[in-house]
Amino acid sequence: MFFCLLVSLKNVLEWCVSTTVFSNKKVGLITASASGEMGQEQLSLIMKTVEAKFDNDTQLLIQGIRGKIDSDGNIIDENTLMNILAFIKSFEKQVEELN
Repeated sequence: MFFCLLVSLKNVLEWCVSTTVFSNKKVGLITASASGEMGQEQLSLIMKTVEAKFDNDTQLLIQGIRGKIDSDGNIIDENTLMNILAFIKSFEKQVEELN
């Protein structure tokens, strides 16, 4: 299931390379995985290719996600929760700057 989702996301993003869908648009990138470093790196590269706008404050890598959420999907790791809240605040600020 996860592999199919990942391949689908990759295919959607590859189709966007030949369009201007993401050109000069603010985006936030979150990768939540066991490790995720390579996935985040590749996602960042693809989004740069389609000219999406993001910076370090609007990217978040959550490693070891299984140990940071409970069986209901609630965040149980305080540091992760704080990082997500900081990410949201940064993204909101960048979007507001557009208006």
